[in-house]
Amino acid sequence: MLFPQYAFRSSQAYMARGYMMSPKEARSLLAVQFLGERFPRQAEVDHATKRTRLLIEYESIYGDEYLLDTDALRSNLALNTAARQPSLPRAG
Repeated sequence: MLFPQYAFRSSQAYMARGYMMSPKEARSLLAVQFLGERFPRQAEVDHATKRTRLLIEYESIYGDEYLLDTDALRSNLALNTAARQPSLPRAG
């Protein structure tokens, strides 16, 4: 759980199988709304964001399958091997 000490409401988005996202389209996959009078400090939100892993499996219109893994992306960025790492083809 991301914020066990705080009351919050969250919503998640899912894409249906076969959904075709346009190249410029953006989607919010997770939204968190804190409730009550206690809110996390920015440092707590940053820490939770850094320890959260997001995995997105998707397929191109050409049938190529990919996996976006934020842990691998952060690891590559930390090593300074690339300013921006594209998704890698899924091993299969």
